[in-house]
Amino acid sequence: VEDELGKSGKDAKLIDYLTDEIMDIREKLLGYTAREEQLEEVAKEIEEIRKNLEAYKNKGNDDLGYYKSPPDFKREIFENFIEKGIVMDEGEIIYQFHSGFEWKSPINYKAFQEQEKRRKKAKTQLEKKEFLKGPEVKALLKYCEEPKTITEMREYLPRYLTNYNFKKFIVNPLMRKGVIKETIPDKPTSRLQKYYSVKKP
Repeated sequence: VEDELGKSGKDAKLIDYLTDEIMDIREKLLGYTAREEQLEEVAKEIEEIRKNLEAYKNKGNDDLGYYKSPPDFKREIFENFIEKGIVMDEGEIIYQFHSGFEWKSPINYKAFQEQEKRRKKAKTQLEKKEFLKGPEVKALLKYCEEPKTITEMREYLPRYLTNYNFKKFIVNPLMRKGVIKETIPDKPTSRLQKYYSVKKP
């Protein structure tokens, strides 16, 4: 009787051991299946992202690694694919995608800030250039057919608060274009200085 009980106990332990092994193998298989499905999702996501980014190819990069003339930013690409972005201490950005995989951008946040500063500066310069071609400046040139002081010009076109900035950003560029001249060219800082418009031939 004791032998039979001992044998039954050993069989029970063996069954428990085999059951645990089977469950462990099953968990691993489920894990492999889940990872395989995730990889399929990642592959689909990458292919979809590639299609969306076709417009950004072959544009030429600046010294920071950014495109010189990129297409408009597609916000929906981020909304559709990216869960969140993490800015690391060294400035690099890690993007976490909805499917679970992560991608580290070769361009860091500090470079992005520098590029954004350059972009804003270029935009401001373009706006100033376009302003000098606009109707307000054309009206100013007509106003200056009779010589006017800087103060009179600034009061007529109050774009800047000081005479210094008005001269720097409006009068000087117009003088370089040859459409405004000084009444006392040999004394540019004279208090009696006035400016008048001329029609280019």
